[in-house]
Amino acid sequence: MIQFGELLNESILYPVPHRQYVFSIPIMLRIYFKYDRELLTRLCRCVYDSLHIFLQETTGLHDGAPGVVMTIHTFGDYPEKFHPHIHAIVSDGLFRKTGTFYVMPNVD
Repeated sequence: MIQFGELLNESILYPVPHRQYVFSIPIMLRIYFKYDRELLTRLCRCVYDSLHIFLQETTGLHDGAPGVVMTIHTFGDYPEKFHPHIHAIVSDGLFRKTGTFYVMPNVD
């Protein structure tokens, strides 16, 4: 984990502010993700789309895109203990195609 964090910091993440978000799934839906792992891929897409919309609406910049690194975590082998969730490190604002970064204002 430490090596992955160093790799992100040194080679992947642009030197702008970032936030970590964690997305979990309601307990009653987790069993579907245990037996259909393709749903985790779709969940990643939903997470990205949600973050993108949130950042666009918050910044008022509708032609920008966030920088996002996501990891899928699953925990437990038994259906009642299975806990899939997504960890996302997200730029705290949006990038325009020109490379200009717009920081997200403070939000509650």
